Amino acid sequence: MKLFLTNIFMLFQFISIAQVDTNKGINFQAIARNADGSIVPSKDISIRLSIREGSASGTIEYQEIKTTSTNVVGLFSVVLGSNSNSKITVIGDYNNINWQTGNKYLQVEIDPFNSINFILLGVQKINYVPYALVANSIDWANVKGLNTELNKKLNIQDTAIMLKPYLKSSESVKASALNGIDSFNININGSLTTSNNLNVGGNLVPTSSNSTIGTSEHPFKSLYLTSGSLSIASDTLNQNIPAAVLSNVAGNLQISAGGVKLMGTNTSFIAPKFEGALTGNATTATKLETARKINGVDFDGSADITLPTSSNSTLTAGSGISIIGGTISATGLTTSNLANNAAIANNQLANKTITIGSTGIDLGNTSTSLAGLTSVTSNGFTGNLNGNASTATTAGNITATTNITLTSLTNLNAVGTITTGNWSATAIDIAHGGTGTNTLNGILLGTNGSGATAIRTAAYGYFYDLNDQTVSAINSPTAMYYGTTDFAEGVVIESDGTKLTRIRVANSGKYNFQFSAQLARTAGTSTESISIWLRKNGQDVPASCTDVIIHGGASLADMVAAWNFFQSLNANDYIEIMWSSTDTNLFIDYVAPRINPVRPSVPSVILSVQQVY
Repeated sequence: MKLFLTNIFMLFQFISIAQVDTNKGINFQAIARNADGSIVPSKDISIRLSIREGSASGTIEYQEIKTTSTNVVGLFSVVLGSNSNSKITVIGDYNNINWQTGNKYLQVEIDPFNSINFILLGVQKINYVPYALVANSIDWANVKGLNTELNKKLNIQDTAIMLKPYLKSSESVKASALNGIDSFNININGSLTTSNNLNVGGNLVPTSSNSTIGTSEHPFKSLYLTSGSLSIASDTLNQNIPAAVLSNVAGNLQISAGGVKLMGTNTSFIAPKFEGALTGNATTATKLETARKINGVDFDGSADITLPTSSNSTLTAGSGISIIGGTISATGLTTSNLANNAAIANNQLANKTITIGSTGIDLGNTSTSLAGLTSVTSNGFTGNLNGNASTATTAGNITATTNITLTSLTNLNAVGTITTGNWSATAIDIAHGGTGTNTLNGILLGTNGSGATAIRTAAYGYFYDLNDQTVSAINSPTAMYYGTTDFAEGVVIESDGTKLTRIRVANSGKYNFQFSAQLARTAGTSTESISIWLRKNGQDVPASCTDVIIHGGASLADMVAAWNFFQSLNANDYIEIMWSSTDTNLFIDYVAPRINPVRPSVPSVILSVQQVY
């Protein structure tokens, strides 16, 4: 359906400035018709109205979008510039349109389907009535020359000149004579005398630095400040001394700079209560506000006090103790010289360190090692001894230092761990921590948990996956992956960046990899093949591939591929079992647990790894 507008009329209406601004606008009415001329009744449409400056293609000074509806005869009405009809302003401000400059043109666009896809209907010059809107912006300031002429006649100087002939020298200027004047200045070269109140709405500013308020012959009785502060500048010039500011703070007179200085011999400062600190000596004082204690006796300064004599008896030196003047010396202390509750700390003793061998140990402390000992005799010793054992019954941890070969130990009943050196006996039996053989050939070596080499069991692991495994394209090498690790020692499954495909070993040795894969197809009956081979550290292993031939449809094609690979690996090598197919309908099948009878799931891939040497 194609729509066009028949422009009935444009009614441009001036709204009096006494009306609210929201009623200002230009009425626009039109009838929407089809291409065959028939009206379009009762339809929601959008209208975009633009005012262009100077010409039909001039700059858009203002633009807005309104939504409206046609009535039963296709007629619709909007008011350009008003807030009616859900106005959306796109460009400019209607109230800022300058109707005094040049011609204005109205551009009309319609969106018959409310899809923000407007169709240009035309541009028409705005004539006559809308320019009455100019009157809304006319005030006294826009009348040419009026402001200048008024400024020439209506000013404070002219008013003073007009009033001067009527002012007598002995009379005052009355308020009625200055009625309507916003402000004026009074310059006084002499004195300002008043028998009543002087009300000042602005500032009272002196004309010289010697001006005063009141004199010694004619002082003010009272000076009242309703709020604020009284600032007194320094009488010492050019020394950057701040002014003293007097303020009323919560009923107290506060001086914000400087202090109070009393001059003369008869001056005094009297206050019922003083807070803060005083600097200087008090010439007269009766007592302290808060009494203090001296040797347990209260003292407030109002009277002398007498301290009680000491109740302690004269000190008498006992055995091993001498008193010479004010010094007490002890030549030999015993428990009989000390009171029952007396105590002497270790660090108070002159000889507070005990030396064992060449190791000094403070009393009350311990040492983790002793040096300089030629022999140690003990019925029970806990810890490690470094050196040569002439006689031992039980060996814990023996570490060779200078002798790399431990040839014999008398009465050695049990062997713990021999960390270095060679055992010279032909065999260490199991009862004494050995294997019953004098060689370690064929025994796997591992770590004891701390990094040291020790006899250990072979590496192993059992892994499987519970997902269907597919190839992305025919003949595309794809690694089998193992989402579940049942148990493992020395073997881990690592990701290739996408899936858990890499079988990494921790130790070098010979390994047996045994796998099974449940092969199946989703569709088709053609004869196809699946290839399975090994990759080692990302490189295909030569002569490791086996092809499996798949015959028949989906119900007949299921089969299990299962065999093993032997590989010699270094520590941290990894293996991947790869596969590809000639048909993407072939896959490695996972079967969930079933009933009748109840049985566990069938993993898509099962892998076991065992180190054999």
